[in-house]
Amino acid sequence: MLIRATRWKRAFLLIALSVSWAACAEGDTSSVTQPVSASDAAAGDSTVPVDVATLSDTTSETSEDTGLPQPDVPAVADSSPELDATSEDVAEELPESQDSGSVEIVEETTTEPGPITVLFIGNSYTFGNNLPDLVQEWAETIGVELSTEMIAKGGALLEQHAADPQTLATIAEMAPTYVVLQGQSYVPLVAPFTFYTGVAPLAQAAHAAGSTPVLFETWARQEGHGMYSNELAGYDPTSMQATLREAYQKAATDNDGIYAPVGDAWEMSLGANPDLILHSGDGSHAAMTGSYLAAAVFVGLLGDVEISATSNSWTANGVDEADAALLRDAAQQTLNAP
Repeated sequence: MLIRATRWKRAFLLIALSVSWAACAEGDTSSVTQPVSASDAAAGDSTVPVDVATLSDTTSETSEDTGLPQPDVPAVADSSPELDATSEDVAEELPESQDSGSVEIVEETTTEPGPITVLFIGNSYTFGNNLPDLVQEWAETIGVELSTEMIAKGGALLEQHAADPQTLATIAEMAPTYVVLQGQSYVPLVAPFTFYTGVAPLAQAAHAAGSTPVLFETWARQEGHGMYSNELAGYDPTSMQATLREAYQKAATDNDGIYAPVGDAWEMSLGANPDLILHSGDGSHAAMTGSYLAAAVFVGLLGDVEISATSNSWTANGVDEADAALLRDAAQQTLNAP
């Protein structure tokens, strides 16, 4: 009986030792098991050993990327003063343009352009057929607020106008939108210095009054005019117009003014429609058709309208409607030219 008891004690001890070893084996943390992908599970493996040391290399991927649940990461409270700042503190540190979400609403206001006022200064090329009145009547007819005044003396040079205190006083008192300067018809060819010195003080007076000077380029004498054989010897309509163009463009540029290409429109019209007479009987001044063409240039330029458009058509007394359409087209083509 003693021997049997001893054997039972030994068996009992062996069983106890086995249970203790198994318990120690379950507490080993040197490896863990993780769920595997669906393809591996289908193959019969439900778990794979994962080395804890390599786990950090895979935790940057999201579960949407890998299909694997991510390890629980304990939230860490950042105690940096920048992140602990209250919303009021942050608002105080923001520049004004980013402060507190308030938005300053700036309402855009549009200013309607005021009436256009024009002072013409020149000689008989300006008062012939009362050109300023043609410009004003045309503008009023098509709904452009434009009014005109005129200072013009027969044969006058711009230099003479510039020396007249009354002319300078009128510019200052009237303070028009535009001051149109028309020089003697051939002085820019034979005495360009006189032409430029006449433009300058008038343009300065215009700027001082808040006005813009406009240089009214005149037209060449008619083909075969007697002056081409004496005072204008060596010139013809083409070369005369080219010289006038150069002089008026230079005067406009030098005096911060606007170039009004009236003579260029005459040249274009005469080239396209030579039977449409623009000169009066003396071959120098304008017939009504010529003044109508000059008015078309000024209305289109100063009124900022397309003068060839049907809505802006207007015909002066003494100008055939068919001729008027041709003249408006010539003016518009000239204004559109670079």
